[in-house]
Amino acid sequence: MKKLLLSLSLLLFAVATYGQQAQPATPVQQTATHVDSCTYAQASGATPQTLTIAAPPAGQSVYITELDMGAWTTAAPTAGAGTITAAGFTNNPVWTFEFAATANINWNPSAMTYPTGMKALANTAVTYTTSTFASVSAFIHACYYYGY
Repeated sequence: MKKLLLSLSLLLFAVATYGQQAQPATPVQQTATHVDSCTYAQASGATPQTLTIAAPPAGQSVYITELDMGAWTTAAPTAGAGTITAAGFTNNPVWTFEFAATANINWNPSAMTYPTGMKALANTAVTYTTSTFASVSAFIHACYYYGY
C-alpha cells in the first residue's frame, strides 16, 4: 500500500511540476484583412472620362493595387498625343499615348500591379482623367483599398 501511495504521490508531483512550467507562446501570424474593390470608366470620342475613387475614412489613404488603362482609335484621328492623368498623389503620374492618323490602332500598357499598393495622400480622393482626343476611345480600370 505504501508503494502505491508513493507512486501516486510521485505521479501527482510530476503532473503538478509539469503544469507549472512555462509554455511557449502561441505563434500569431498577421494576415491582410483588406478586400480590394475595383471601379471602371470608359470614354468615347471627344468626351474625356474621369474615374473617381472616393476619399477614404479620416486618417486613411487610398492604396491602388492594380491599374489597367488603354486607348484605341475608332476612326482615323488627327495625329497627336493623349494623356491619362492621376490626381491625389504626392507626385501625380501622367501616362501619354500617341497615335498616327490611322484607324484601328490600340495603345494598352496592360495591367500595372502594385503588390504593396501605390499610396495616395491621406484623406484624399483619387481621380484618373483621360484627355479629349477626337476619334479615340479610352478606358481606365483601378483596383484599390483603404488603409493607414
